[in-house]
Amino acid sequence: MYSYRKDPLYPTVDLTLKEIEISQNRAKKLRAHAFMTLINGLYEKKVDSDSDKAIPVQPTHATGALK
Repeated sequence: MYSYRKDPLYPTVDLTLKEIEISQNRAKKLRAHAFMTLINGLYEKKVDSDSDKAIPVQPTHATGALK
């Protein structure tokens, strides 16, 4: 039976707590960026379909999170 633990493509690595925390923070930032990109895309579609009087939102807070 297949086990990913015995697969040479998935070598085992011992991570420190700091490395785990860094990885979790990066994952949170990526999820936040993906969420804001989705929301901005939906908003832009709504703005394009509703009215030319709507004010576009600048996504600086979403892209600033990854810097």
